Amino acid sequence: MACLLLAGMAVTACKGTDAINLNQEGPGASAGIGTTGVPVDQQAASAAIADARLHFAAAVGTSAEALKPLQDGLNQRARQRGLQIELESDATLLVTGYFSAVAEEQQTIVIYVWDVSDKAGNRLHRIQGQERIAGRSGGWEVVEASTMTSIGSKTIDELAEWLARGRA
Repeated sequence: MACLLLAGMAVTACKGTDAINLNQEGPGASAGIGTTGVPVDQQAASAAIADARLHFAAAVGTSAEALKPLQDGLNQRARQRGLQIELESDATLLVTGYFSAVAEEQQTIVIYVWDVSDKAGNRLHRIQGQERIAGRSGGWEVVEASTMTSIGSKTIDELAEWLARGRA
């Protein structure tokens, strides 16, 4: 998997795809988390999530058709998890994604990597994964909207879990 991931990242880097702003819905796209009656450790986790203000700076390597469902998955799940997606000037954490769609035998694999950085550009965390589309071999043209929405949801879930652990 590591070789496939590195190969996918190399392909993405070679494409020269421009960065795409994912924050089209604007600031404050999520609701806060209430902590009344919640145990102290859960309150701390909720506070860490509520205090984080994310800016999705780019999704390098995605097709234009794949971007909208990705954005929808990110925004919808962020609202559900209580994460705030903000404009870059208001963010505390910057998130940059790198994507590749690779054909392998009778399937397509969407490889994704998200780097979470502070405002100074220091990488604090990395999320990576892949989604396999069985029975359809190709590039971005075979990637369905539901796959990208799922990637967006999984990304937010992993971000929320990392934040809840205190960014450890």
